[in-house]
Formats: sequence, C-alpha cells, structure tokens
Amino acid sequence: MQVIESALTDIMYISTEDRREAKVYPAFSIHEAYEIYIVASGERQMYIGGSLYTVSAGDAAMIPSNVPHRSYGSVAYRGICVQFSRQRLREIFGGEKEQKFIGCFGDAVVTVGEDAATEFFEQAEAAEAGRVERWRVIEAVFDRILLCVTESVSADKRSLGSDLSPIGEYIQKNYLGKIDLEDICRHFNISKSYLCRLFKKQTGITVVEYINDLRVQYACILLHETDLPVSEVWKKCGFGSSQHFNRVFKRITDDTPLEVRKRGKGLRELW
Repeated sequence: MQVIESALTDIMYISTEDRREAKVYPAFSIHEAYEIYIVASGERQMYIGGSLYTVSAGDAAMIPSNVPHRSYGSVAYRGICVQFSRQRLREIFGGEKEQKFIGCFGDAVVTVGEDAATEFFEQAEAAEAGRVERWRVIEAVFDRILLCVTESVSADKRSLGSDLSPIGEYIQKNYLGKIDLEDICRHFNISKSYLCRLFKKQTGITVVEYINDLRVQYACILLHETDLPVSEVWKKCGFGSSQHFNRVFKRITDDTPLEVRKRGKGLRELW
C-alpha cells in the first residue's frame, strides 16, 4: 500500500479504474483533497466517514476533505475518480460557483445517470491519453453534479444502516488513545459479538483492522511531516509497544517506518 499524503493543497486530478475482477481496498484513505468517485458500471460499497453506501452505475460518491473512506465489492466495475483542492476549485470557477459546488458534498451520493457516467469514463480515458484536456472533463463532471444534486436520492436512503455511524465517529475521535473492543462495547452498551458482526458486515474489515489502519496512516503523516524519531511516533499513534507498531506497520504498508520516512514527502495513494 502506498502512503497517503495528508496535504494535497493545489491539485485538480482525474483518473479511471477498469477492474475486470472485484477489488477490495482494505485500508482507509484520508486526505485534504475533495474527491468524487463515479461508478460507470458495476457496483461498489463505499464507506464514507461513519456510514456505508451502495454506489451503483450512474452514481457519484461525494467524499469531503479529510473524511476517511474506502470501498469494496464483489463484482467487476469501472469508475472515474476526480480529486481537487478547494484552492484550485476557486481559481478555476470563482468564489460563487465554488461555494455552490462545495454545498453538493452535503449529499454522500448523487445520481448523475448511467449514460452520463459512461460518457465521463470515455472522456476521462481520452484525457489520460492526452487527447482531451483534463480540466474540460472535470468541468463537465462538476456541471453535471450541480445540475443533478437537487434531484438526487437522499444519501440516507442509500445507507446500509445507521447503527454504525456513531461507532465509526467514536473510533475516529479516540483511535490515538488506548481504545479496544471492550471500550467501544461499554460506551454503546452492546456485546462484543454484535459489534464485530455488524462492523465486519458493513465495512468488510474488523474493528481492530480499522483502528490499526487509522493509526498507521497517522504514523505515515508524522513520518512525512515531522522530524519525530520513530521511537516517539508509535507512542503518539496509540500503539502499546514499538514491536507491535513495527509488526502492524509492516503488514499494512509492506515497508518499515524508516523506509517510509526515506521516501520523503509528496507520496499519495492512487485511489
């Protein structure tokens, strides 16, 4: 797994995915850029913040800045990913349109239509090949979302269940501390078996895997953006020992903390 750069402050980016087999992204991504993921064919389960949504062909997942997200599914799919900073959005479209468009992220999922999604996919492929200017494709995506957002199905109706939302938010607020399954179960007055079954069903990973993913991603940020020694990094990320930290870090990233630090700043995951 490549490391997410936490401060994408000046980007406007578009790419395509064409997966002939199902794909699961086990780790959560988090970055400062806003992200739109349009499913052109197939279907994805997308975990955005504390809720899980079904994103079908013709749907656009709207992922705000600094919100943890990941996706998984059991079928082949094609998709378009657009990432952009608010700074670049303002530079290209001006303040009024920028404010209006950012408001679209109040909906987790917006329906743009299967025909439009297919057309965007073809245009994005052409942009990747250098036959079309990328910003023109991105502008077309933005205009379509602005047109459709008032007609989109409420994200609440797409959610696979709201029970997990407060649990996800609780973990995100406390993962740097000494949080474990028992703490979560006591806080919500639920059994460990219920928590594990619900979380695995809705996210595709276990509670422990999720907590470790968040901790390792934060560790990567500290390794990139600070000069803290590794011996201090693990303590700030909620791990109980350096041995546990190194073992989990290696399993998730395929690298050691020192190898990630040597790679320097500017790395990000191609999601």
